[in-house]
Order: sequence, then C-alpha cells, then structure tokens
Amino acid sequence: GNNNINGSDNNGGKLPSTGGTSSSAVGVIGVLTSIAGIFMMKRKNK
Repeated sequence: GNNNINGSDNNGGKLPSTGGTSSSAVGVIGVLTSIAGIFMMKRKNK
C-alpha cells in the first residue's frame, strides 16, 4: 500500500528522483511530439 501512495505522489507533476516515472514521462513527450508533428504537417498542407 505504501508503494502505491508514493507512486501517485511522484506522478503529481513533480520530477521524481526514481527512474520509475521516466518511462511514462517519455510516453507523454512522445505523444506531445507526435501531436506537434501532426499540427506542423497540417499547417504545411494548408
């Protein structure tokens, strides 16, 4: 139970010193990058 509370606390927007959240952070960055790429392509096509 304690580990779960710690994990959600680390996920609250802070940068945790543990590498556990880095994978989800990479996923978020990847999604943002792909969204930005789609927006750029749409703007270029217009």
